[in-house]
Amino acid sequence: MTSIVLELQHDALDRCSPVEDLLRKALVVARKLGVTDLQTWIEHELGGYPEGAEIPDYRTVHGQVKCFNPYRGWIPMIFEDPRQAELCLKRQCNQAVPELESLVGGDGMLQMPFSPEVERQLMRGMPVPMQPTLVVPQTSLAGILNKVRNGILNWALALEQQGILGSGLSFTPREQEVAASSSYNVNNFFGPVGTSSIQQDVENATQVSVSAEVDLSRVREFTKELQANFANLSLTPEVQDELRAEAQTIETQAGSPKPKPAIIRESLRSIRTILEGAAGGAGGALLAKLVELLA
Repeated sequence: MTSIVLELQHDALDRCSPVEDLLRKALVVARKLGVTDLQTWIEHELGGYPEGAEIPDYRTVHGQVKCFNPYRGWIPMIFEDPRQAELCLKRQCNQAVPELESLVGGDGMLQMPFSPEVERQLMRGMPVPMQPTLVVPQTSLAGILNKVRNGILNWALALEQQGILGSGLSFTPREQEVAASSSYNVNNFFGPVGTSSIQQDVENATQVSVSAEVDLSRVREFTKELQANFANLSLTPEVQDELRAEAQTIETQAGSPKPKPAIIRESLRSIRTILEGAAGGAGGALLAKLVELLA
């Protein structure tokens, strides 16, 4: 009977073989050998990375932020803040391999829509509000698929070196024992892994994440002081409601087991814009602390 491990190598070398099919065959091998780490990785590649899951670095893609001008078509967005540009131009893709394969080679422009919070922040500084989106080249998605293919090939070669080949779809107890005693770390075959921060679930759009570090203890202190001074700020009822909503968003994120730093920073920037229009000493003092917090 043929060896499923050798078949896996053969399929990985064949660029005409879909990565989706390659992953399914690799899943059979991983499950029958009891290699749980790789099994989890394969399942995420096949079904997409859920919120809170660790996303490999090779799934970070780079693109260009563009806005649609009804008279000029798609035009590039110019960033004045380098930190904001870095967050918006580099994104993590958590979409399933079958979806990525359907996008590569297709017609049209590949877009990664922003979350409503990020979109609102980007449009706030525009003289004429235009909806922004991240445009990514197809080569970025093709690069993800190539990394997956190469990772599976390297793993199949490592199995062969250990004498694990399989007969048909079966493995001997000895092969299973060798696999159980070996360390098949995802990083060994597929690169470093990083934690995703903002997951955006947009239909027919690549799902991504943006991250930025924040000091949660300082954020909590600032939010408490802000709420204590609501009455001292000269704001209209509508603006007060907006300020409370942003503060509540920060509190929810700061108290979450897996807080999303980018959402916190976006809410802090929204609060900064509100405080810049507030009169009085309380607003000025809070604004000074907020500027330091966002530095």
